[in-house]
Amino acid sequence: TLFPYRRSSDLLIAMMHWGTEFTYDINNQQKELSKYLSDLGVDIIIDDTPEAVILSSFDPVRREVARIALEKLIVDGRIHPARIEEMVEKAQNEVEQTMREEGEAAVLEVGVHGIRPELVRLLGKMKYRTSYGQNALKHSIEVAQLSGLLAAELGLDVRLAKRAGLLHDIGKYISMRSHSLYTYKLIMSTDILGFSDNDKKIVALASYYHANQLFENKAGSPEMEKELTPLVAKIAALVRLADAMDRSYQQKIKFCKVSIKDGTMLIEAKSKVDLTLEEWTFAGKATFFEEVYGLKAILERVSE
Repeated sequence: TLFPYRRSSDLLIAMMHWGTEFTYDINNQQKELSKYLSDLGVDIIIDDTPEAVILSSFDPVRREVARIALEKLIVDGRIHPARIEEMVEKAQNEVEQTMREEGEAAVLEVGVHGIRPELVRLLGKMKYRTSYGQNALKHSIEVAQLSGLLAAELGLDVRLAKRAGLLHDIGKYISMRSHSLYTYKLIMSTDILGFSDNDKKIVALASYYHANQLFENKAGSPEMEKELTPLVAKIAALVRLADAMDRSYQQKIKFCKVSIKDGTMLIEAKSKVDLTLEEWTFAGKATFFEEVYGLKAILERVSE
């Protein structure tokens, strides 16, 4: 059975026998399974690949529900409309539970508290969202940790930096193209326990401006009070650098040391693998950081 391996794997591909061997006729089981996948909004692709079925959907959560339900149906062997509905419902409940658990685990790992269940659930959904082929939730956790580290070195509020880092990409589940705007709207539409309205707005604005130019009069850009601008700029600059340090979404940096001396902030990053992409992206983001802090930021790889 595949179920014991699902909890310890980011991606599990099930290879199964489909249909009746040595025939091209569509049987009743295939018809029922195809109908249920269509109802879920998932395409089923059957080609010349032996013993393989491909599930395709733009919605990664629907795709995961379809995968789990299909696994259960194949193991069970009883494929008829009532059984299909039952397995789909079980799969939906299982995915919902996983999303809540993953979101809660992320919040616990980063060490932030008071985030409302709706945002925690959306964080958990990021487990099924990928960017550059990599897990978006793991990237958000990494950015939160790095943002907190930089904030501590620069004497900023670590709580604000970590929350902005953790939530900076949460809007990607709604729109990849305008994710920063939706991130802002999602944060502003919920409460963060222990945070004032100003604190919440700083987190939302910093998350928005990690991917947008400050003071850019773009249509739909959120409004920002003048008194919030300095702190928003400082948090946004940190999140930009932290985001750049995990640009590959592969969590290559295992440990880093930050030192500030003679107008330069040097980040020595320990990694066994090449950091060319991270260093190149970091250099581009460092310009805004220097404008805000008056410090030149340098990322330097140190072998483990």
